[in-house]
Amino acid sequence: MPGPGLDWVCHVLHVAPLIIGPIIAGWIGLLGAVIGQVASVMIWIQLHELANRDATRGPRIVSVLNRIVGRWRNHAALW
Repeated sequence: MPGPGLDWVCHVLHVAPLIIGPIIAGWIGLLGAVIGQVASVMIWIQLHELANRDATRGPRIVSVLNRIVGRWRNHAALW
């Protein structure tokens, strides 16, 4: 049953920082949690693309959208 384990991991990585950060450090803790999550997603994207170079070659929807609206706007829209 991988489902409950995956739910727990998602909770710990996504929800817990947004709850624990403000409890420990108030608004600065919330800001730190959000910045940390955004930074970790951006780092993950770069590492994932480096590990899967063959998949990053050729036409991709992310390349087209990045060119049309810009990289930061494209990723912000996904969040």
